[in-house]
Amino acid sequence: MKEIWKPVKGYECQYEVSSFGRVKSLARTKIIKGGGVQPVCERILKYGIYKNSYAVVVLCNPPSKRTCKVHRLVLEAFIGVRPIGFDGSHIDGNKHNNNIKNLCWESKKDNSKRKRNHGTFPSGVKNGNSKLTEDKVVKIRELYESGYWTQEALGRWFNVRASSIGNIISKRTWRHI
Repeated sequence: MKEIWKPVKGYECQYEVSSFGRVKSLARTKIIKGGGVQPVCERILKYGIYKNSYAVVVLCNPPSKRTCKVHRLVLEAFIGVRPIGFDGSHIDGNKHNNNIKNLCWESKKDNSKRKRNHGTFPSGVKNGNSKLTEDKVVKIRELYESGYWTQEALGRWFNVRASSIGNIISKRTWRHI
C-alpha cells in the first residue's frame, strides 16, 4: 500500500498526516526575533506518549501550541470529522498502530466492548485512579463474608469510602475478580 499524505485539519499549510499514521511539518519560512525570516525544512515529527499511552504530537500555530493524538488526526484527515458521541478506535487494540486500516470512529459503547475483547479496558489495576489491587479486593470480600467487619471499618482500613467497599462486595465494581 502506498503512503498517502493529507493536510491536518486546522493546520493545512503547516502539517500533513499520512495513511500510515506519520505526521510531518511542511517546509515554510519562520519569522524570527528582530524581524528576519528563516527557512524551515520539511520533517517527520517524533511522537510523544500521552499518559494513557496514545501517541501524540505537538502542533504549533504561533503563538499557541496544541498536543494532538495521532489517531484522531489520521481519522479526521481520511474519514472525516468525529461524529458526536463517537471515539477513535484501534481495531487491533494496539494504541501505537495508527495506520488508517486499523482505525475507525466507533460509538463509546462499541469502543468499550472492543477494549474489553482486547483486554485493554482500564478496569481494576489498569485504571490509573485505582487505590486497590486485585489481592486487596479478594481480601475485602473474604473479610466482609466472615461477618466480623463492616463496610465502614473495611473502608477505613483500606483507605477507601464505605460506598466503594459496598460496590466491591456487590460486584458493581471489580466484577472480573
